[in-house]
Amino acid sequence: MTAPSRSGPVRPPLIFGWNVHTPNTGDLLRIIKIIEGAGISFVALNLNSAEDGGNEETFVPLCGSDLVLTYNYWSQRIVARIDNVGGAFKAYLEWAAYLGLRAVCIHCEPIFQQAGSLSETHELLANLAQRLKAYLHSPNMPTVCLSFAANDAAWGYWSAIHEMTNYTPQLKVAILIDEDNAEHLERWIAEPLTAVIIRESLFVKEGENVRLKPAVVPHLMFLLTHDVKIMLSGDFNFNLLREASELRSTDSLELISLRDLETPPMENGIGIKEAMSAVKAVYAAMPPLSEAQKFSIEYHDVLQEPLQPVRDNLETATYEYFERCTRKYAQYESAINAWLKDFLAGKIPRINAAENGCLGGKQEPCTRPVIYIVGAGRGPLVDCSLRALNHHKVEEFSIYALEKNPATVFTLKHKIATNAINGWNKVKIIFQDMRTLKPSEPADLVLSELLGSFGDNELAPECLDGVQNAFHSYYPGHNVTFMPNSFISYAEPVYAPKVWANLNLLKTEKHFQQPYIVALHKMCKIVDEPKACFKYEHPNEHVKKWKRGDGDLPGTCLHPNDHNDRYICVTYKAKLDCFIHGFAGYFECMLYGDIKMSIVPGVMDDQISWFPMFFPLLSPIYVKESQLIMLHFWRKHDERRIWHEWALTLPHVTTLHNSNGTCHSVMR
Repeated sequence: MTAPSRSGPVRPPLIFGWNVHTPNTGDLLRIIKIIEGAGISFVALNLNSAEDGGNEETFVPLCGSDLVLTYNYWSQRIVARIDNVGGAFKAYLEWAAYLGLRAVCIHCEPIFQQAGSLSETHELLANLAQRLKAYLHSPNMPTVCLSFAANDAAWGYWSAIHEMTNYTPQLKVAILIDEDNAEHLERWIAEPLTAVIIRESLFVKEGENVRLKPAVVPHLMFLLTHDVKIMLSGDFNFNLLREASELRSTDSLELISLRDLETPPMENGIGIKEAMSAVKAVYAAMPPLSEAQKFSIEYHDVLQEPLQPVRDNLETATYEYFERCTRKYAQYESAINAWLKDFLAGKIPRINAAENGCLGGKQEPCTRPVIYIVGAGRGPLVDCSLRALNHHKVEEFSIYALEKNPATVFTLKHKIATNAINGWNKVKIIFQDMRTLKPSEPADLVLSELLGSFGDNELAPECLDGVQNAFHSYYPGHNVTFMPNSFISYAEPVYAPKVWANLNLLKTEKHFQQPYIVALHKMCKIVDEPKACFKYEHPNEHVKKWKRGDGDLPGTCLHPNDHNDRYICVTYKAKLDCFIHGFAGYFECMLYGDIKMSIVPGVMDDQISWFPMFFPLLSPIYVKESQLIMLHFWRKHDERRIWHEWALTLPHVTTLHNSNGTCHSVMR
């Protein structure tokens, strides 16, 4: 078995916090010095000195005032911990805001243990949510983090509070992991999860070595992929820490060394330094980030408007972004090589090709392929084609680069002028919309990369229909291979509270009734796998029936487009209790033979050219495990536009989103 790769510098450093119990007034500055020397970023403290929590009148802050620490220490090193949301709750939050703390952590486990019945639980939930909502929208309020055990019941509590506070970005969550309570962690990572709390009982000592219990390691690895902080929590005895610090002069506030920290152990004899090392060892054993993972980080859960490449001309940054996907072009090059092998062997019928120097009808091997690249951009598919032709030692060929963007035509001309040694001097440029193409010779292969994240959302069917019609009109009967030759869109319901909350901040229904391109990160899959929706094939049998006129223009409707309309009803089965915030859309396409490209999760995860498409729901829909989810999807058109519509009829009926393309459409 191969040893796991080390994560090394490709992952950000871990941030540690320490849940410290019962420090006294004289210890607070000392403990700050200790944690700084240990490489711990913050401590979580109960700032209420009253043992029973007190009330608004009797609240007395820890240390009596803010003067024991400077503002920088309060704001950067201290997180307030609340174990009781009783009478002093308001005073506690106001004191935390006064100190300038970044966060307040409310330990929810003891709160809900007070409930003796379901009605009492709901009452506690509602009261806590109401009080939080009132304070979270106050100016200068610190972020509030609720901590829960990582189990299904706790997720239900959190989810209810999160919804009742309207998904406010000021509310975060932390979870306590254990050996036997890590249920549906994929659901927790979809939440605004800021920290993972690890108790001292999860560490074991074997001789001189300390490690985490094996059952916990995979859970922690999974959570560490989502940029969480680590909070070590245990019965750390502050008196022992003080004794360690007194190895130095009691009057000195110099930093305490890590060697000093070896003295104060946890209850089970494991020190804080050893616990940190054990967590770091797990982190270091994680595989490094893939190129696709590193590339997508800055786009995680960011809403992007889908491109409209037919209407708009793309910018150089967009082309550069797409061209960075080496996997995509490797697949194209493999497919072109496979096609050339069959073409040169005479396995692909060529009819009426005498003008190309080949014998039509006899299907003898042909040595001069004609390749059209439609939507050539800056020429990456030209490069793929030239490399494949060189691999097969093909010297006689024609390559046409068809492009409507005047800016990239300059780039193509520059490559022709400067890359003769690579075969670019044989490339011919056609500056034209592909739907009005008047080809000068028949094509053997038509290459394109027109697919959007949902396959059909960037007008690939309409554009390729236009190209097919051009060759069918000018060279009827000539066989043309399209690459890709077919594609299928896929969809699945997802739990994506962060994306939905970002939409909710926009405050208008319109934004919930249009699709987005999103690198979904904080999300949870609700069903086992996405299901196929719409399929398209090229060449298309409908197009062969068209009659082309010389006056065809982009955007005109001289030919029917009904054959590209679609409707499907897809049924899924939920695998866990969750909310449906929308649907993630993907595609898979066949290039040639069995060579394909796919952005369906788990198929080709190393491509970076496409992020999923996200179709939101106006309101989140709650679904229970094993319930059916019934999705209805349409693709529709008029003379100028195409658009998608979507709705649910199970487990509940929703509005028809984007009816008649009123909120979003793609211009033809």
